[in-house]
Amino acid sequence: MNRLRRLFLRSIQARLMMFIFVMIILPLLFLGFMTFRASSGIIERSVTLNTAETMDQVLDNIEFHLSGMESVATDIIFNYTINSNLRKMAGRFDEEEIQAVNEIKALLTKQLSVQDGIESVFLIGDAYFLVSSSNTNRASPQDHVPELMKRQDWYRATSERGGKSYFTIVPDQAKANDGADADKPGQENAAERNRPIRMARLFRDIQTGSPLGLLGVDMDYRVIDEIVSRLHSGYNSSLILIDEDGNTIYKRDPGHRFAAAASLAGESRLASGDDQVTVDGKRMLRIFRTSKLSGWRVVQLIPYSEILKPVLVIKRLTLLLVLICLAAALIMAAFLSSRLMKPLRNLVGLIKKVQHGDLDVRLDTIRNDEIGYLSKNFNMMTARLKEMHSEIYREQELKRKAELSALQAQIQPHFLYNTLDSIKWMAVIRGEQQISDMISALVNLLRNSVNLGNETIPLRKEIENLKHYIHIQQMRYCHSFEMAYLVAEEALEYGIPKLILQPLVENALFHGLEAMESSGLIALEVMLEDGHIVCRISDNGKGMDPGLLKDVMAGRILSRFSGISVKNVHERLQLHYGTQYGLEFRSAEGAGTTVIVRFPAALPKEGHRIA
Repeated sequence: MNRLRRLFLRSIQARLMMFIFVMIILPLLFLGFMTFRASSGIIERSVTLNTAETMDQVLDNIEFHLSGMESVATDIIFNYTINSNLRKMAGRFDEEEIQAVNEIKALLTKQLSVQDGIESVFLIGDAYFLVSSSNTNRASPQDHVPELMKRQDWYRATSERGGKSYFTIVPDQAKANDGADADKPGQENAAERNRPIRMARLFRDIQTGSPLGLLGVDMDYRVIDEIVSRLHSGYNSSLILIDEDGNTIYKRDPGHRFAAAASLAGESRLASGDDQVTVDGKRMLRIFRTSKLSGWRVVQLIPYSEILKPVLVIKRLTLLLVLICLAAALIMAAFLSSRLMKPLRNLVGLIKKVQHGDLDVRLDTIRNDEIGYLSKNFNMMTARLKEMHSEIYREQELKRKAELSALQAQIQPHFLYNTLDSIKWMAVIRGEQQISDMISALVNLLRNSVNLGNETIPLRKEIENLKHYIHIQQMRYCHSFEMAYLVAEEALEYGIPKLILQPLVENALFHGLEAMESSGLIALEVMLEDGHIVCRISDNGKGMDPGLLKDVMAGRILSRFSGISVKNVHERLQLHYGTQYGLEFRSAEGAGTTVIVRFPAALPKEGHRIA
């Protein structure tokens, strides 16, 4: 395993082969999965739709026969002769009452032929019980016993409905008495085969509306059995038909699924629909419909394993196709990766030669694709490497010469400082103090100016350098001008770029005061304002006209000492602190010039060297 992993990580061909293989096989797997899923969904929807349509037809047929039973009941209830004769029933059994009974039975018998499947019609009250039957041999002798009938659930339910029809199956009183088991395997519906379907309804006086008794219409069970038996899905399904009180009207349950989960028939609150349930760990499709007339519900359970059997054929074909494509993908991936990697292997061999110092290798290619582009650039690279090798050799020679020149240049300032220092002490010995002071100022000014330390120095040091420069100029011009310093002590340790103030003071000296023989004044004012250092350099000279000011800001006038222009000072301030900072000139002819320098107050960077 580790060997395969190392091969995969080290070999582009292995990774390329795997990539091609994955790019081919993933769409196939996705296609196969989606095909299987779509087929399952289509078959499930088809089974659901077909079964639901059949169930709707069954319920329509059942409701047709049940509505026929209601029609019979309505005709009897609103029959004036029957209604008036029932009012005569008082349990006397006299001639008048016997005549009334005969008239009622004749009319009840007539109603048996109105609707197919009507087995019997009966009337039951406190003082009478009348029944008319077309096939009493199919019923149990105890089905029409008034005392037993009044104790049964259907009688109580009908009495509580206040005139609405109640539909159910006639209970087997004999079964209830002896505890016979009618739900043995293979005989789920045997006990109900001969039990009639009963519609019961409260019978009221037409004139007064007071109850006269209860009307019952019994229908041959075979009518319902024949209708419901048509609902056969062929999927080893289970089916149950129950009334609104949960009594079983019809049941076909070969897998005993309703016995394992008795609530499956009535747990849904919806009248009609379909969902998924689990019975004994198996997923089932449950389809249910409810009759609006009788409240009966028909529920059918179909195992998904039966529904999806046709999909297994598609699954096997898809798997076979994937295996074939897998083999083809492996062959194709190996072929393509080998073709693509051959020129790359040649290139790797030449790269190894370059690693050993052979810069004369070249890769011959006539390809116009990415590999051809890579080969051409490899040839260009090796040629360039050869040129660079020669250039590096020449640069090394030049570098050695430059280092020698730098060493000589480093010696020269020290020689100059030592010489000036000797001249200074000769002047001291001869009593020339002014010459000695001027030379000291020059040495300090030169040493700080050529210092190779950081670009930013403390403001204190910048002012010291300025004072050395002013001292020299005052000696030169015989103290024809004065220099005033108004510097806030708290600002002295903040940083400032080197050689900012000296070029500005020099500009004031030579362009403002040079024409004045005496009484010239340059003032440097430094203060701390809102986190910024503000430096004002003012002179009482002649001022600058717009043309001179333009030349100064354009950098056409350089410092005579440092060679740094005012433009350079302005640009360095913006480079250090941003374009919102720099120099601001206020000048008018005859009124002097003021230069304002403003920048953020910050300590100089660590590591600065100030000689």
